[in-house]
Amino acid sequence: MNTKNEIEYEHLPSGVITKLSTHVFNDCLNSFSDSQYSTFSNLVTAGLSFPQAMSFLSTLFFIISKEISYLGIIFTYIGSGILFTVMWYLLRLYRIPGLAFTSCFTSSFFFKFFLHYVVFAIIAFVVCDDWKVLLFCVLGAIITTFIRTACLYRWFNRVEYNDELAEYVAEFRFKM
Repeated sequence: MNTKNEIEYEHLPSGVITKLSTHVFNDCLNSFSDSQYSTFSNLVTAGLSFPQAMSFLSTLFFIISKEISYLGIIFTYIGSGILFTVMWYLLRLYRIPGLAFTSCFTSSFFFKFFLHYVVFAIIAFVVCDDWKVLLFCVLGAIITTFIRTACLYRWFNRVEYNDELAEYVAEFRFKM
């Protein structure tokens, strides 16, 4: 078990604070090239953005298929948010080429400027003709974001996992 003296904290450009062992921090992170550091940052950040994107798509699918109730919207958002967060960390989905980049790219434009709510508003008012669909999408997103960031991310943002990510990126041969 690591003590406080053996843990280093890295503040990534995305605002995420990552815990690493002092050994990996000194041996890997401090010797990263700019491209490796950017890759590491994207892999860590994708742990938050991938579940957000998948929750949005899952909920959107069920709303469009009209197979969902108001509470179903919230439960779909929460359930898919938890499911895809757990999948990201346990299945090590960051190893799928391009998935982390796509998640971060989508998140940096689409979710950062709340454009997903525009999509939900169009679906709510045009397809469903019911403003409550938008309300429950917003509630589901707020609850899911709280659960994922306050509960799940703290559980998965472990030193061992972050060390594994840093060592994975250190194996890459691109040093510029």
